[in-house]
Amino acid sequence: MLRLGTLALLAMVALPLARSMAAVPKGSFLERQLQESSLRMDTALEHVEASAAGAEASLAHTASAQARRPGEFVTMLLAMVPLLIFIGTSTWVYLKHKEMTNAGIKVKVGWKSAGCCCLFCISLGSPLSLCFPIDEDVKDEAA
Repeated sequence: MLRLGTLALLAMVALPLARSMAAVPKGSFLERQLQESSLRMDTALEHVEASAAGAEASLAHTASAQARRPGEFVTMLLAMVPLLIFIGTSTWVYLKHKEMTNAGIKVKVGWKSAGCCCLFCISLGSPLSLCFPIDEDVKDEAA
C-alpha cells in the first residue's frame, strides 16, 4: 500500500522534472541544478521506501509479539484486583462511618480503624478509616 503511494509521488514529481530537463540547453547551469535536484529526490525517495519497509516489518513484529502473549489479559485483570479491593473497602468504611454517625453513635479511631489502615499495606484495607473512624466510643456510653 505504501509503495503504490510512493510510486504515485515519484510520478507526480519526476514527470514535470523530466520535461523541464528536456527543454534546458545542455551544459547550462540550470541543467546541472536540475540534475542535482533529481539526485536528491532519488535519495529521498529511497529513504522513504526504506522507512516504509522498516515500518511494515516493525508492525509485523509487534503483531507476532502480541500473538505470543495470550495471558496478557488475565495479567491485567489480576493487576486490577488490589484497586477493586481498595475501592470496595473505602466505600464500606465511608458507609459504615456515615451509618454510625447518623444513628447518633460517637466514633473514634480504634483497633478496627487502625487494622483497616494497616491492611492497606498488603492491599486489603483502606487508609480512609483514619479519616472516617469505624469504632464506637464506649467512654461516652458509659458516662
